[in-house]
Amino acid sequence: WARACEKSNPTCQQGIDQMRPYVVASGKLDGNGGFTFPNARTGTYYLVLQIPYNGLHLFWNLRVDLKPGSNSVTLDQRNTTPIDR
Repeated sequence: WARACEKSNPTCQQGIDQMRPYVVASGKLDGNGGFTFPNARTGTYYLVLQIPYNGLHLFWNLRVDLKPGSNSVTLDQRNTTPIDR
């Protein structure tokens, strides 16, 4: 899927479309790897994200336990899995 998105292959959009029904909240990623959920409902969720970075594809599949109010998670190389191994 990551390779398809890198090359603008239609498979990329198909994957996004198939995930859309499972999205329960969106957030904002800042330049330092901070991901903030300003208005998500309380509960346990999984943050799934993949990005190209320094010639690698990094993939996050993190369990997050959201509390009332604003929540944030820091994404970095310590809590990711490179998929180019």
